[in-house]
Amino acid sequence: GLVNYNTATTEFGTGFELKGDLLVNGTLSVLSGTTERVFRFTGTTDQTVSGAGVIDLFKVTVNKATGTILLNRDLQVQNELVMAQGHIFTNTSLLELGLSTTQKGILNHTNDYVVGRMRRWFDGTNSGDQTGLYPMGYDDGGLKNRNTKIEFTTASTDGGHLTVEYIDVPMGPAGLTIPAINSGGAGFDVTTTEDQGYWKIDNEVGKLVYGLYTISCIVEGYTTITDLSKL
Repeated sequence: GLVNYNTATTEFGTGFELKGDLLVNGTLSVLSGTTERVFRFTGTTDQTVSGAGVIDLFKVTVNKATGTILLNRDLQVQNELVMAQGHIFTNTSLLELGLSTTQKGILNHTNDYVVGRMRRWFDGTNSGDQTGLYPMGYDDGGLKNRNTKIEFTTASTDGGHLTVEYIDVPMGPAGLTIPAINSGGAGFDVTTTEDQGYWKIDNEVGKLVYGLYTISCIVEGYTTITDLSKL
């Protein structure tokens, strides 16, 4: 069924388990305390999150054997997101993990994808899935892996957030040529771009401008790449 938080401010001391939809027009607060306070999505059908109110969630667990989470509004997980099973479709909204550069948030990911836009916070250096993974996926009638991981090996002057999105349109015009001398060390001319989509990664304006980092992206189901040595 539908859980509707309309006008009141509601706080939960030990956590909350939701098997239906969530509509918040007031304030829903499931924050940290002396005991772990967790908001759990466990329904077996699609669960929508909507409403114009305030949602303050410290830790969220997604554990859905069937069905997906559908965002009709932005959703922020302030400290920890556990993805045991169950996809999250953000539609035109944003899933944000972390609150600031002092509370960056951690991801504990076992299965499934975020389809749409996801934001994470960075400050200093980081390594591994908990602090750098975006479990992105792409739906073309069947979910495909588009996982992205960003790891800072040298800290940027200013921390901030990065927003990742996989865009399922051709990434560039036909006839593009990048000469070998400008190809970033590839050693050959770049003459084509992928026509099955690309990743878009945006930094917070004026932040994360400096520093050194590595980016790894996983792609599943591309059919037009025939020579991996030139990817």
